[in-house]
Amino acid sequence: MRLLPQHCDSDLFQFADDLTNSASDKDLNALASKLQNSYSKIKAFCEEKKLVINTTKTQLIIFKSSRKKIPDGFSLSLDGATIPSSPTVKLLGVLLDQHFTMGPHIDTVVKRCHGLLGMLRRAATYLPRDLLKLIYVSLIRSQIEYASATYANAATSHLNKLDTLQKIASRIITGSPAQTHSAPLQLQLGLQSLHLRRIRHVSSLVENIINGKAHPFFEDFFAISSTTPNGTETGKNLHSKRFNIYGTKFHNDYINSLGALTRLIHPLSKGQSTEQDESQSLPPVTNLALHSANLFKCAACTAMDVKDSSQMNR
Repeated sequence: MRLLPQHCDSDLFQFADDLTNSASDKDLNALASKLQNSYSKIKAFCEEKKLVINTTKTQLIIFKSSRKKIPDGFSLSLDGATIPSSPTVKLLGVLLDQHFTMGPHIDTVVKRCHGLLGMLRRAATYLPRDLLKLIYVSLIRSQIEYASATYANAATSHLNKLDTLQKIASRIITGSPAQTHSAPLQLQLGLQSLHLRRIRHVSSLVENIINGKAHPFFEDFFAISSTTPNGTETGKNLHSKRFNIYGTKFHNDYINSLGALTRLIHPLSKGQSTEQDESQSLPPVTNLALHSANLFKCAACTAMDVKDSSQMNR
C-alpha cells in the first residue's frame, strides 16, 4: 500500500486501510473525470495486490465556496455503484462540511460532551475535586480538542459553544451555582482557556514542520525568509486566502503572548528550494501561512475502504 501514491496522479492520503483521494477543478465535469481516472488507477493497483475497494463505504464530498452551486443529484459512478455528493463526511473522527465551516463537527462534539457533563455532574456528589478535574481533562476536554487545529479558525459563534462546555465543567467541579462567573473558577482549577491551547497547538505544529519533526509530506510547507513571498502567482493567490490569515493569526498570537522573537516564515510553492541566502538576516517578526498550493475554487474528495480479497472469500 505504501507504493499506491506513486501510481496515482491526484493527491492520495492513507491511514491503515482507509484511502482519501482528492482533486480540484473549476468545472464539475472535469472534476468528476479526474476522480474517476484516479479511481481506475487505484483499482488496478489494488487488484494486482489482491485487494478490494469497498464501494459501499465510499463517500464523496465537494468542497466549495457558499456562492458556488452544485447541480441536484450530482454523483460519481464507480464500478456500477453510484456515489452521491454529501454535504458532510466523517474522516478519521472529524466531520467535514463542504464549506469548511467545521460547524457540524463542533455541534457533534458539543452534543456528545453535554452527555459526558451530565455524567460528571452526577459523580460530583461522590468524588473529590481533583478526581473530577481529571475526569474532565481526560474524557471531555480530550474530545473537545481532538483535531483542534482543523477548526481553530472557525467562526467565533462555533468556538463559543466549546468554551461554554469548559465553563459548565468548571462550575460542576467546584460545586458552584450555574450563574457563577466561570473565569475565576477556571483560574482556580488551573484550566487554560481553550483558545490559548489551540493557539499553542497550531504554533507547535508549525514549529515541528519547520524543524523537520513531522511527516515527510509536510517537508516543504514552510521556509524561513526575510520577506513575504508575493512575486509568484502562488504567493499572490495565497495572500488573499483566508487560510493565509489563519496561520498568521494563530502563530503570531502565540508568539506575541510569549514576548519572544521568532522567524518570518511563508509557504513554498511546489518544487521551490528550501535553501536560503545566508546573507539574509532573520527579522523579529512572524508572518505565517499554511501551505496551500492546491487552494481551489472547487474540489472533491472521495474516501474509500480497502479490504483483502482473500479474506472476503473465506
